[in-house]
Amino acid sequence: MFRTAYIVLLTFALVIQTGVYCNVYGDAYTRGRDVMSQSKQSTPYDVFLGNHGMGHVVRLLGSQNGFQDNIVRSAVLYRLMGEQVGRKILDSVERERDDRTYNFQTAVLRNPWAGEYIDDDGKLKGFVYDLVKEVCKEAGKKCEIVYDRSQHCCSHIEGDHARAGKGLLGRVYDGCLTWFKTSGRQLSLSFSEPYMKYEDPARFYVKVGNPLNFDPYDITATKIGLINGWSSDIDCVRKAQYDVTGLESLNTSHVVYAHDFEHTFQNLHDDKVAAVFVYSSAFDSIQPGGYEAIGEGILCVDGKIHMMTRKDSDVLEWFDSTLKAMKENGKYYRMCQKAHKEHAKIGPLLHHCLE
Repeated sequence: MFRTAYIVLLTFALVIQTGVYCNVYGDAYTRGRDVMSQSKQSTPYDVFLGNHGMGHVVRLLGSQNGFQDNIVRSAVLYRLMGEQVGRKILDSVERERDDRTYNFQTAVLRNPWAGEYIDDDGKLKGFVYDLVKEVCKEAGKKCEIVYDRSQHCCSHIEGDHARAGKGLLGRVYDGCLTWFKTSGRQLSLSFSEPYMKYEDPARFYVKVGNPLNFDPYDITATKIGLINGWSSDIDCVRKAQYDVTGLESLNTSHVVYAHDFEHTFQNLHDDKVAAVFVYSSAFDSIQPGGYEAIGEGILCVDGKIHMMTRKDSDVLEWFDSTLKAMKENGKYYRMCQKAHKEHAKIGPLLHHCLE
């Protein structure tokens, strides 16, 4: 990449030099015209120009005597070779792009499912990984799946709206696997064609007996615990499908973010918040003791799962078209059927596959 950038800068420098040469030594062109009829012998420059459809330059500048100035010779050659050099630079960029390795992040949540999990040998397994590897193979791309924290893909800095994490912005990886699309995330991130679905409501959880008297139907001046980067965020609370007093005044001063599930519930344990708001599947899987659900569930998203990437990434150019083709020719659905059997010990999968 740096080598290519260097070549581009060098080419621009040559083009600028060429313009200067042609201005400073313009009188050499005039001299060439004056001696044009005096020489009949072709030089290597004549041959080069003629072979490239530039015979009129030969006639204009003359042959030997008209080309005695080395700087003028260089200027003309730079002009003629510029297009070829530019084409080589573009070809080099395309080759580097084709040869590069695309890195995809995964977090593997504490609640394993047949889409993503870590097996007994510590290896990443699941339909999502099988599918992504096959998409890369079909597209002729080199891909790697890396494990990292979800906050490096998307986070809520100081309780603000969701924004791209440093792993994506720093180009540590090209995409993040298994993310829901939300209006807040779309402000700074792009999403792929959906490849799975996971419908799961988020709910409020309190200490058993609700000692702080949290009311899920009146959250006025209430502190709520949330997980940094999750779509069960403040925007989701505002989407409550039932009447809740205090939604219009709910802002970031009413929430406390923690970087994972354990610290979120630790804040509840320490009475730093009156309730936490997380996905019910995560709570049911981890089953922390001493807490209970209260109120109704809230649907935060449409349930479709995507790969998430930067706005300027080229990964969607080939990922989406390849995935769509696999859906159209039936390969996606055959893989889902196969994965349902291979990962059955983790749980059912078919109801997570797109129809």
